[in-house]
Amino acid sequence: MRKKSFGFEICVILGIAFVACAGPDTVDDQWRAPDASTAIPCDPLTTNLQHNTDHCGSCDNECHIDNTDRCVAGVCVCGSEEECAPGFDCRSARCVATDPSGDVCEFDPECPVGYGCIEGRCTSLDCTDEVCDGFDNDCDTEVDEGNAPGDAPLAQYCGAPTTINPPCRPGVQVCVDGAWGECLGGVLPIAETGLLLCNRIDDDCDGCVDSAIDSAGMCVPPPPAIYDIVFIVDVSGSMGAAISRVKAAVRSFSATYSGSPDFAFALVTTGYYSSYPNIETNLTLTYADFISAVDGLDHYGSGFEGNWDAPYLVMRGELRDSRRGMSRTTPIAWRDGATRIIVTLTDEVGQSYLTPTPISERVMCDAATRGEVLVFFTPARRSSDWDDCGQWFDLYDYPAIASNLTSVFVDPCP
Repeated sequence: MRKKSFGFEICVILGIAFVACAGPDTVDDQWRAPDASTAIPCDPLTTNLQHNTDHCGSCDNECHIDNTDRCVAGVCVCGSEEECAPGFDCRSARCVATDPSGDVCEFDPECPVGYGCIEGRCTSLDCTDEVCDGFDNDCDTEVDEGNAPGDAPLAQYCGAPTTINPPCRPGVQVCVDGAWGECLGGVLPIAETGLLLCNRIDDDCDGCVDSAIDSAGMCVPPPPAIYDIVFIVDVSGSMGAAISRVKAAVRSFSATYSGSPDFAFALVTTGYYSSYPNIETNLTLTYADFISAVDGLDHYGSGFEGNWDAPYLVMRGELRDSRRGMSRTTPIAWRDGATRIIVTLTDEVGQSYLTPTPISERVMCDAATRGEVLVFFTPARRSSDWDDCGQWFDLYDYPAIASNLTSVFVDPCP
């Protein structure tokens, strides 16, 4: 038994008091005042009968605390089991059988630590270390509590291993309502590619700054770079004077590297008939497919150029081809270890049409978490919308577009 109370009445017969009439022999383990007016009322129309231990499934169907610990879907249960049968009591979300050889008891405090009074006998509760499951596993009457003082919740490290090199570090997650919460505060390893290969930080946390570690545990120069290049081209009506020059410059530049397996190309457009950017060719297609898509570019799109959205979605892997009626997300097929280079060519101010909240230039820049090299070709008068990150070039300096691109791809690091 966990808790029991006894009531006694004073019988009055002919004005003579006798302490002779015992009241109710026992009361529910959960204390109930003898005054019925204090009982929890029940209205079948308003009372939640699905999870109410006083009125489980129907009014006044009380879940007895010895045999159950909750009401689920209108049924009294012990943890995930049915209500405990005679000879068992519900403890730590399971039915524990009485130990007939245990000492006779009436209440839990009469038994040793780790034992409970089950059906009148001190019985081992088989206590275990606390785990995140919504139950009192260690039999201390606390649920999902940690070892820290002050009733702190159960917590654990998550994400990166605790033995990994700086700047990586594990995060922490807290047990909430029987389940582990979000992993917060961790720093995970990131491949040292692109701009992360020259930032003097050990981003992959292997103990070698801006270099690789070989099988002997020695820091060695990184392998030769490979490049994945995504061109984002504004095809709205205002690009009429520039689109042919842009196409020619992209063809000229890409042709130089078309035969090298170290280079792969993809094409994304913005400003077509939808404000949402569209993926035209992915990195997995051939160079011929890429050039065919470039040759097919025109300038008859809408006036909605999501030119901040496009780089942002490319980096976050959230592109989709809305122009062709596809709503399925189609991420760019980046190759492992490739330097990711994203080139935006537009004649417009920075714009965002993402819902429910459009993004800013800063938010677009902050999406570059894997060393992406961002390159922007815009008119000089628009440069203030493209100067928070990356490298800027004049869109209208047509003869220099190809050479400017080459300067970026040969060495993306300053």
